[in-house]
Amino acid sequence: MQAAFAEKAGAAVVEKEFARASDKDKEWLELIDPKLRSRLLYVNPVCCLTTVDIGRGQRNAMVVSWLTPINNYGVFIMAINKQRHTASLILARRSFCLSAGTVGMESTLLKVGKTHGHHIDKFDQIEGLNAVKIDNTSFQKKSGKPSLPNAFNALLDSDSEEEGEKETEGHALLAEEAGILGCAAHMQCKVLSIVDSVEDVEGEGADEAESHHHIITARIERAFVSPDHWDGRNFVAKDTSIPACLSFLGSQRFARILPCGLS
Repeated sequence: MQAAFAEKAGAAVVEKEFARASDKDKEWLELIDPKLRSRLLYVNPVCCLTTVDIGRGQRNAMVVSWLTPINNYGVFIMAINKQRHTASLILARRSFCLSAGTVGMESTLLKVGKTHGHHIDKFDQIEGLNAVKIDNTSFQKKSGKPSLPNAFNALLDSDSEEEGEKETEGHALLAEEAGILGCAAHMQCKVLSIVDSVEDVEGEGADEAESHHHIITARIERAFVSPDHWDGRNFVAKDTSIPACLSFLGSQRFARILPCGLS
């Protein structure tokens, strides 16, 4: 009976993740030169950060805009509130993906920011939030929400070779970083260091200041960009018919990123 459950659970792991779509809308460009990868963050785009909650067997997403490149080799710093569910996942996983949002995604981004990944599966509950591979190969979510932690436990307790293969397949799907459909670029990132912020509130001084954020130094390991947003050197929409990347003004307001002379 346990073996039968394990087989069903293993299949559920695959069903829960994403199945490769049969077609591509267009081929994206991989930026091989690390210097070019840094340019994806020069414009300070609003990004959707995705990582994995391996304990629950699901992906998670949050919105970030406190991003700053610190060299021309793909290294940047990022601030994340320690209370965020994503913060704990990054501490454990040490890798994540950044996807640069575009005009038309504002509603989805706001929903991502208003929900907590510790309470819900954002990819299952938020309409318009769909995962893609970092090369923008489309994926489609399957219906159903299996109890993946129990499925993994059942698989681990079984000595069946077939069940072990299903477990491995499920883990492999989650091991792969994923971006967000509709974005202009996807950046696969590796954490280099994480330190506490020093937040001097009302002149208290560094000794008394509390730390509410992680300051994360990371490097873009691989990057793919839409050809509609890349002219060979700069990351920006080529013309007004293409959804521009977004900047965040605060108070739930966004702005379009356009080059001078293009309006």
